Amino acid sequence: MKPKEPRRFGKKTEVVSSDANETMRRTEKVSFGVKILKKVEREKEISSFIKSRSIDAVLFLQERKKAAEGPINSRAR
Repeated sequence: MKPKEPRRFGKKTEVVSSDANETMRRTEKVSFGVKILKKVEREKEISSFIKSRSIDAVLFLQERKKAAEGPINSRAR
């Protein structure tokens, strides 16, 4: 294991360790943040779609649920 070495990002000085667990924790945080951003983006997209088409939100969400269930289930109906 290498000693921790400081790296500079703007004003912050972040200490980067070569410990695998630490790296995993950081990547998990990043991926979690990305998931949240994608979710927010998707919700914005949905709300703007509803506003533009003036669809009843409940109906739209039901349709989305059906679409999420996938083509396999829709064939069975």
